Amino acid sequence: MAVQFDMFVKMRYNGPKAREFYPSNQSAAIAIVKEDLKALKIPFPKTDTITITSQGECSFMWPNVVIDSLLYKQLTSRIWGRVDDERKDLYRSLSIDRLYLHEKRLYPPKVFPHKQWRRPNVEEPQQQHRNEAQLLLDDMASALRIPKNEPVEIPTFLRQAIDVDTTPPGLTFSTQTTRTRPSRFSEIDTQLPRKRSHSPDLWERPARPPPSSADTSAFVLAERAHNVLRPPPASAPGAVGKGPGGAARERHKDHHALLKLSRELHNARRQIAANAAREDAILAELAKLDPGNDKYYHDVMGNNSSTQVNELRQVEAKESAMRARLKEVELELAEEKSRRAVAEAALEDMKRECKEPFVVSAMLEAFLMISKATTEALEPVKHR
Repeated sequence: MAVQFDMFVKMRYNGPKAREFYPSNQSAAIAIVKEDLKALKIPFPKTDTITITSQGECSFMWPNVVIDSLLYKQLTSRIWGRVDDERKDLYRSLSIDRLYLHEKRLYPPKVFPHKQWRRPNVEEPQQQHRNEAQLLLDDMASALRIPKNEPVEIPTFLRQAIDVDTTPPGLTFSTQTTRTRPSRFSEIDTQLPRKRSHSPDLWERPARPPPSSADTSAFVLAERAHNVLRPPPASAPGAVGKGPGGAARERHKDHHALLKLSRELHNARRQIAANAAREDAILAELAKLDPGNDKYYHDVMGNNSSTQVNELRQVEAKESAMRARLKEVELELAEEKSRRAVAEAALEDMKRECKEPFVVSAMLEAFLMISKATTEALEPVKHR
């Protein structure tokens, strides 16, 4: 499937033509757009896709444009192509400030394969359970070393857990139709005599067979389970704190120590400030009580720490005031720069109009007033 795009075009006008583009004058604006696209050799879109977005600006689009189509090649080559002097002059003559082209790729919807619903078979799970139970019974028969074609009597200790009457008819201790496990003891076991009783209640358990692969695997599983349940050994005290948990605890401890030291420093500075204020008050009282002694006067003037603190505060206040003033000056400078940009843009418009005048004689006085206002606005900028 070919790649498709939605092609969006936005045109921005300047000069007197921009005044014709407003929502209530859409029919006239569409006519202007049609003439300009014809001059630019760009295909004209559908009328319902043209919208007036703002003063002097419109947009339109072509939906579902194939990447190999002629329309796609025309739009990309004539809008994204190299802009030479001839094209710039054409834009200037049509009062087109900017011409944008934006493409949005379209992705096909995902198609999921249709899955036919099949009614579940109720007998399949039951048959699977019967097969599993049959395999368990066959394994039990082979573990008890029962020879082939020999009837099996259920032992007494199994009768309490298995009800013979409720056993399905398809489940028997058959060793003919099931798998057998090869063992080197199978030939010897079939030749050994067995003690059996005619009564199922007097059934004697045979001697313990040699370890088979099933018993060995069971022993290995039990050993693994024991190892899993065994608690991990206690680590050495020196290994604590090396893992991620230990690092987190160390960071937590450092954070608490930092808070504690910061609090102590704040308390010490507060006590020093209080003691300095108390010292100044005592020296002032001593100077009042004994005015003839110059010692207290020199102590008050020389060792007055509160005076130094006040001086530092005054310096900080002046510095903050200077910073605030600097920010205000920066804001004023930015505002002047924006005004200068506006004035320069107006001056460029007037220069362009002087080269190609379109103003009638009745509007000459208004343009002279605009030129005078522009000159007055540019004078403060030049002085700075």
